[in-house]
Amino acid sequence: MAPAYQYRERRTHPGFGSGRYVAPNPPRGAVIAYYLKDMQPDGVKLVITTVAGDTVRTLTGPGFPGLQRVTWDLNRDRPRPRGLGDPTSPEELRQALPGEYIVRLTLGKRRLERRVIVTELAPDRLGRIR
Repeated sequence: MAPAYQYRERRTHPGFGSGRYVAPNPPRGAVIAYYLKDMQPDGVKLVITTVAGDTVRTLTGPGFPGLQRVTWDLNRDRPRPRGLGDPTSPEELRQALPGEYIVRLTLGKRRLERRVIVTELAPDRLGRIR
């Protein structure tokens, strides 16, 4: 799996609109791709955990034969406990912190694991991401 980038938007000056350049954005989050040989009527269960084994998010992917994709939006199922100096809004507390996570795909009795690294991209004071 490719690294996923968690970024926080910061508006320090007004935008200039989309008149100069328009292009589709890549999916925001971690893209999880898998191939299925046979139809899975109940779909595919995906569980994202920390390296320590704490469940962060549970997703269900499509169960159709062929190549399938699911995007984890880098959010948790429930807000994490608030620490000293952490944000106060539930939306920000649902964001996964930068670090290493494990994606587990369960298909019947078969279980596959892959690691994904979440890196935070923070804009500088001019709003540029480097």
